[in-house]
Amino acid sequence: MTGKATSNLVVALLIGAALAVGLAMLFALTVRNTMPEPEIATVLSPPLAIPDAVLVDQAGREFTTSDLEGRFSLMFFGFTHCPDICPLTLQVLARARDEIRTQAPELVPDVVFVSVDPYRDTPERIGDYVSNFDPEFIGVTGSDEALAPLLGALGVTVHKNERDGEWYNVVHNGTVYVIGPDADLVALFSGSSHDAAAIATDVVRIRTRYANSPSS
Repeated sequence: MTGKATSNLVVALLIGAALAVGLAMLFALTVRNTMPEPEIATVLSPPLAIPDAVLVDQAGREFTTSDLEGRFSLMFFGFTHCPDICPLTLQVLARARDEIRTQAPELVPDVVFVSVDPYRDTPERIGDYVSNFDPEFIGVTGSDEALAPLLGALGVTVHKNERDGEWYNVVHNGTVYVIGPDADLVALFSGSSHDAAAIATDVVRIRTRYANSPSS
């Protein structure tokens, strides 16, 4: 084969490769644009990077932001003595996981419960608490200093009301944060989102759209 023929073959191969990539991107965009939008979730574009955090899980093991990579997680902040918002939200998330399991078992996300009450919520207590809702739920906590960057980045509001110097209530928002496989915030559900079926549908749509994104 002459040098000119070889050069032409290389050019043809490069053009073919470029066309294949272009067609793949076009197909992904077409699929993405024809998919239904999430109904109740707020999708962030671009996603929001979250800072590194070093916490402790229910087994006493170190849990860091990097442990969120490679999967989708629904993250919720609360405390085990919570009388209303926390148990209600965790029940809803457990039902949402069951709904997703029936729709698309390969898309079931993790649920990560982050206690903002590290003084009372030991790893053991958190483990017992989350297992009441779903044995696969992950429970983590950390010192106020360890939690602060994560709370600040996600806009989690926490206010502790002390009583008699010992017993106190913790006021916090009820938002559920959707963390993507790059350990960044890709969407969120407001504290008023208590429809497990709607959350399940939106999680499947968000994950499917993410999978068909040209940048994924």
